[in-house]
Amino acid sequence: MIFYFKKPLYIFVFIIFLGILNTAHADPEGWGAWKAQLKSELVGKGINAQLADEVLNPLRFDPDVIKSDSRQAPQKYSFVEYQKKAVNPNRVKNGQNFYRRHRQELEHYAGKAGVPASVIVALLGIETDYGGFTGKNDVIQALASLAYGAQRSDPAAQKKRRDYFRTQIYYSLKLLQDKHIERDDFKGSWAGAFGINQHMPESFYTYVVDGDGDGDKEILNMNDLSDVFATTANHLHKVGWKEGQRWGREVALPANFPKTLVGNSIKKPLSFWRSAGVTLPGGAPLPASADIQGSIIAPDGLQGPVYIGYDNFHAFRRWNKSDYFALVVGTLSDKIAQP
Repeated sequence: MIFYFKKPLYIFVFIIFLGILNTAHADPEGWGAWKAQLKSELVGKGINAQLADEVLNPLRFDPDVIKSDSRQAPQKYSFVEYQKKAVNPNRVKNGQNFYRRHRQELEHYAGKAGVPASVIVALLGIETDYGGFTGKNDVIQALASLAYGAQRSDPAAQKKRRDYFRTQIYYSLKLLQDKHIERDDFKGSWAGAFGINQHMPESFYTYVVDGDGDGDKEILNMNDLSDVFATTANHLHKVGWKEGQRWGREVALPANFPKTLVGNSIKKPLSFWRSAGVTLPGGAPLPASADIQGSIIAPDGLQGPVYIGYDNFHAFRRWNKSDYFALVVGTLSDKIAQP
């Protein structure tokens, strides 16, 4: 049976449909007052009042970024599932090709910072698929939504997270004011990271460098990656990357290994882990290095794959405070470096 609607009824139904769509992204009560207070704070920190008006007035609250913030990888996937998605054969092959295409420039900036070029490539692979996807979210709108409405079960943790994103809003407007980026180009992830290496607005001022000395700090242009490579290497160097050391490796644990010794907060010398029965997967002993410490990381529990994370594993975590992230970057870098 086919139903035919008269024009007035069709218009009425269409209006209701639009209303449903708009309700999904409707501004919550208090949003306007919150933005007004935020503007006052930003101006007090040196942001031009006209710029603050132009940026803040059109901002809408986006509940989708709140949903994304509540269902990050450890909540959605086991580590094995996540690793399978993040370090797939296609990404490994593309990473090796990317390395070959940019070898000279990559190794130049990697050598200056004491960071393996394969690690730089792996970070770009995990962050944006080698620049293939840098995000489509309006960065400032995403940051404002999180600063207003990020949810955590612990009130102190929720306040800390909202305050963090509030700080990023200030640095976002500072980036616009300092003419490092144009408003229309300010697109990125749901969490407010932008550019080929996905820096947060605040970290732009800490880590982004003018690698080629041309007077700008360009991290958006796939046709000129010098600043991207220099910045990635500089960031890792500044967060404590130790030249000449691995990031970590997969290991095997003895039966009845104490769970109390597992976790990124527990750091012990390799001699301790050797004496505790930790070995390489085939049973060979861990290397006997007196100056290297490691943490036992079991992202899926002791029944899943287990790793030892060295100092450079913790450097990855200072880039992104996630064991999942650190492990997949390290694993991908190893595979990219293979001949």
